[in-house]
Amino acid sequence: MACVVVDMRLPGMNGLALQHHLASQGCDLPVIFITAFPETTSAVEGMRNGAVNFLIKPFSMERLRESLEEAFQKSRRSQQKEELRRHLDTILQTLTFRERQVLAHLLKGTEIKQIARQLSITPKTVLKHRLHLFEKLGISNAVELVQMIHQAGLEEHILVEVSGNPV
Repeated sequence: MACVVVDMRLPGMNGLALQHHLASQGCDLPVIFITAFPETTSAVEGMRNGAVNFLIKPFSMERLRESLEEAFQKSRRSQQKEELRRHLDTILQTLTFRERQVLAHLLKGTEIKQIARQLSITPKTVLKHRLHLFEKLGISNAVELVQMIHQAGLEEHILVEVSGNPV
């Protein structure tokens, strides 16, 4: 759990440039900006790019503490999402092609009979693949499946992988 607390005015690079640089390097740490010279456009840009807060000097230690707590919660959620994503990626690699196809259709909300027609298999076979899918993921129903995939942010990845087209 970590975050970046950065002044908007740095020698050689401002806080927004640092935020962009970190993002370009794949660093998704939450950012808290501090400044004595508030500029609306900078604040808006920083917040649009995911900053947790934009504190104007002088600020209270209570305000900083609240911002740090929020940043740490955001960091923790991001870390949990990444752990779930890695876990699901490992499991998804064990799925057969047909199980991946059924998964993609389930994520779209397609009914069992429609899945069967689209894949030219029987509904009973779809149910069998769905059961194997649920067993591998350690879940018991389609709602859990959709929630898990959504929490990991993998919907588009799965749909593109199976269909070859973005959703």
